[in-house]
Amino acid sequence: MPVEREDPVSCGVLQRDVAAAMGTPLVGLYGPTWPERNGPWDPNDLVISRAGGCVCHHKRQCLRGAPCINEIDVADVLAACERRLLASGSPS
Repeated sequence: MPVEREDPVSCGVLQRDVAAAMGTPLVGLYGPTWPERNGPWDPNDLVISRAGGCVCHHKRQCLRGAPCINEIDVADVLAACERRLLASGSPS
């Protein structure tokens, strides 16, 4: 399915920070990092986190063999993106 929007989808701190600075609606995905520590900062932005079940917070490598961020379901991400875009007034 072709992307018909100009809102970025990205994985990375730099991209997230630039998007936030530009006022882009965000959905943050967090595995081994706490979203309270690493953003997003806009209270309207959404977060999907698996940090509560993680055993290796802020480590360079997963200690259990399967990164907890892999437990985030694509359907949950898509639903959060839709909610965030609707809340911002952007057409989906």
